[in-house]
Amino acid sequence: MGSPHGIARGTWGAIFLVAMLLAARHGAAEEKGAFAATLLGLTRAEIIEQMGEPEGVIVFGDTEILQFPRGTVDLQDGRAIKASVMSRQEAEIEEKERLAREEQMREAAEARRLALIRDGEAEKERILADPAYTNKSAREMVTFWNEFSAKYPDVPIDQQSYDTAMQKQKEEEEFLRRAKAADEEKLPPPPDISSKKKRKLKRAGKWKWD
Repeated sequence: MGSPHGIARGTWGAIFLVAMLLAARHGAAEEKGAFAATLLGLTRAEIIEQMGEPEGVIVFGDTEILQFPRGTVDLQDGRAIKASVMSRQEAEIEEKERLAREEQMREAAEARRLALIRDGEAEKERILADPAYTNKSAREMVTFWNEFSAKYPDVPIDQQSYDTAMQKQKEEEEFLRRAKAADEEKLPPPPDISSKKKRKLKRAGKWKWD
């Protein structure tokens, strides 16, 4: 049985997880300032001992900026004067939040896909039961199933109906080709007229011999 408001049970779990992570993040945000403050005044070697090797280093005048996965630390005269870094706890929470968001997105995409499948199956059942469908030309039937397949990629078309329509379309095209050839054979020899009159008849759509 579906959950209230059509939200999947797994989605409720993801929402609950995000709420818990946000609560934890609030506490971690308070810790962030305290953690960053512990780095101020430390030497370059002491910073690296706590944060690991920097991913990048930028030198701007007399300031050296160490770039870490969890933030940056500014040094002057070899000591930290500014730190904008996350604590390990906050970094872990941020990663969990990212994973939770991705899970929500996957669940939402799957819900949309399943809804599209239901719509496609209902549409296929409806069209096959509609007497008007059998009155369509073969070309219209083939066009319908091609558009159906593009709109509902996870719903198989009615293969028998499609194959029948394709065969009927080929027969119709062959009939028209033969009819056109027969009409061309019945034409009398072209009249012996000037090129000017011939061009005039062509523009009027009355010249049938070319």
